[in-house]
Amino acid sequence: MKNGAIFSIIIAMLMATLMSGQSAFADEDAEHYVEVSGTGTASGKPDTALLSLTVLRTGKTARLALDANNAAMKKVLAGITNAGITNNDMQTSGFSMQPKYSYPGPGKNGQRPAPVLTGYAVSNQLTVKVRNLEKVGAVLDEAVSLGVNRIGNIKFMVSDPGQLREQARVAAMKDARRKAVVLTKAGDVSLGKIRFIREHSASDRPQPMMMAQRTTMESAAAVPVATGEITWSVRVNVRWALKP
Repeated sequence: MKNGAIFSIIIAMLMATLMSGQSAFADEDAEHYVEVSGTGTASGKPDTALLSLTVLRTGKTARLALDANNAAMKKVLAGITNAGITNNDMQTSGFSMQPKYSYPGPGKNGQRPAPVLTGYAVSNQLTVKVRNLEKVGAVLDEAVSLGVNRIGNIKFMVSDPGQLREQARVAAMKDARRKAVVLTKAGDVSLGKIRFIREHSASDRPQPMMMAQRTTMESAAAVPVATGEITWSVRVNVRWALKP
C-alpha cells in the first residue's frame, strides 16, 4: 500500500474518533427537561346575542315574490329598529330567489311529464345583534309578528372575552406547574427555568336554540330565552429545564 493511501486512512480514523467524542460530549451536555400540559377554564355570563331571522315569501312570478318579500322585510326592519336595535347591529346575511316546480306523477304510458313551474320563492336573511339580553324575547316576538317566518340558531357570546381568556390562561399555567412539581418531586429533581410555552385556546358556547317555524313561535306571547354561560378553555404546553 502506498504511503499516501496509508496517510488517508489514518486521517479518516482520526476524524471518526473526534466526531464520536464530540457526540458523546454533546449527549452529556444536552439539557434535561420536563414537559407537561395544563388546562384552565373561566366562565361568565354572555352579554350579547346573535339572531338569524329570515323572511320567506312566494309568488306566481319572480316579481310578485320579490315585491312581497321586500314589503315584509321593510316592516321587520322598522319594527326591530323601534325595539331599540341600531342599523349597525343589523346586517343582511343571505338572499336567494328560487323557482318552484311541481312534479306530476307518471302517465298511462309510465313516463313522467316534465316538471311544471308553479312560482318563485324569495328568501331574505337578516342577522341581528342584540346587546341587551333582556330584549331578545321581545325582539323575536316582534319579528315574528311583523313577518319573519324562519328563525335560525341563536348564538350567545361575550362582547369582550379578554378577561375570561386571561383567567383561563392563569389557571392553565397553575395546572401545568402543579403537574411539573409533582413529577420532579417524584423523580428527585428540581425545576429550572421555563424554556417554552405553547397555548391552545377555544371558547365553549352554549348550545344554540334550534330553528323554529313561525307557527310554533306565534303561540307564545313572549319568547322565553335561556342564556346559559360562556366557558373559555385554554390548554398550554410548558417545558421546564431541570436543574443539574
